[in-house]
This record gives sequence, C-alpha cells and structure tokens, in this order.
Amino acid sequence: MLSAIREKLQFLCEQIVSCILSLLLNLEHNHYDHLHARVPWAEAVPPIMLW
Repeated sequence: MLSAIREKLQFLCEQIVSCILSLLLNLEHNHYDHLHARVPWAEAVPPIMLW
C-alpha cells in the first residue's frame, strides 16, 4: 500500500519537475540573447541560479 502511494507521488513529482524545467528552458531560450549580451557567464550558471 505505502509503496504504491510512494510510486504515485514520485511519478507526480517527476511530472511537476519536468514541467517546471521545460518552462524554465522556454523562458531561458526567449531571454537568452538579452541575457547573454549582458552576462557572459550565463551559460555556466543553471537557469535556477539566475532567478
């Protein structure tokens, strides 16, 4: 019982994380040119660090 619930929670968490990551990647992609022009080290920093 508990393992089934844990699996469902893990699946949900993975879905949420992948959704958030794709949103972040879209935002980063849209603002990449502006960001890169101002911040040369942006490539080395994960998107989450820039928020």
